[in-house]
Amino acid sequence: MECIFFIVWIIMIIIIPLLVSCLIYLFEENRKRAWTAFATANNLSVESGDFFTGGLHVSGDYRGYRLKLEKCKENKTTFTRVTLTRRQSRRPDKELRGNLTTQDVINTLAPSGLPLVISGKLKATASGREISYREAGIIRDLSALQYISNLLSDMVDGYPLIWAAGGEAVPALQTIATSYNGPQKVGVWKLREIAIRLLEDIARTTMAHQAEGLLCPICLVRFSPHQVRLSWLRSVTYYGCRQCGQSRKFFKGTVVAALDSRTGWAITKHEDTLRINWLARRTLFDFNVVEIIQANDEQVERFAVQVGNDTDPYRKSRYKRMPCFISYECRLSENSLRVLASVFGRVERVHETTDERCGFAKESQRPVAAC
Repeated sequence: MECIFFIVWIIMIIIIPLLVSCLIYLFEENRKRAWTAFATANNLSVESGDFFTGGLHVSGDYRGYRLKLEKCKENKTTFTRVTLTRRQSRRPDKELRGNLTTQDVINTLAPSGLPLVISGKLKATASGREISYREAGIIRDLSALQYISNLLSDMVDGYPLIWAAGGEAVPALQTIATSYNGPQKVGVWKLREIAIRLLEDIARTTMAHQAEGLLCPICLVRFSPHQVRLSWLRSVTYYGCRQCGQSRKFFKGTVVAALDSRTGWAITKHEDTLRINWLARRTLFDFNVVEIIQANDEQVERFAVQVGNDTDPYRKSRYKRMPCFISYECRLSENSLRVLASVFGRVERVHETTDERCGFAKESQRPVAAC
């Protein structure tokens, strides 16, 4: 009996740990061969380590980025992690134009197609400087390692393009960020964490616009906050045109609503002053100052009535604090003056408007192509 007990004790104390160590060694040697083959195929370096600690990792330049392939542990679970890092931030060589669709975002981040064959998680750091993939277990398949590395490289390439698109990419990113695994969204949900990080970067970048009173040159309205709901408890807020949502193009400065019937000009810009001729548009836009240079009573009263009936909450709350300057050369009736005084905060006749101060009266009036 004692002999049997001794044999069992020997097996438990010596033989089983030895067998486990041998299995670990074989698994590590298998991983080493697979990872070494991957490193050789891509001119990367292999740094060996103690097989008990899993110190072996692969690193080097991959498509112009810094790649690292390593084994890591978290809560007693072993993972394979592949990380691609951009060495320095740089402006994209091209830009994505117009409002982006969900497919546009997918094609930019994964031009070779959605990551259908991977089961791990993608993750990006702020500004997309580092994008990583983590999968439970040890990846020993060479083609899988190559696919993952190519996918990460494509994402590091595409991330700045979508980030630079700003508000025009937000609706598509929100669709991806709120997607979950399901038959109608095969593969899309795997980009969810990347989309969330992009939304956070866009929000952080555009928050600088909050107090600047920027104007969208497309819609001629000011920027405002837009809340993007990601879940019941989570949301991000970015600043963009309150009408179209874009955040890339803007004008910063004073916007003058001018009434000038002398010529057919519509928009002119001089330094930090943008002048928009209401008579050429006949629709309202966001402005800081009103200047009536040359207009008759009917034109002025039509403008004042349109302003008085404006339901836009942003503009409506500002009219009573807004100055209205009238050139002495413009002859208006007392009734027109009273109508203007009832709409704007201060009505004042002046000898010189920005029309003369900026030299527009002497220059040819030409439209502003871009702000």
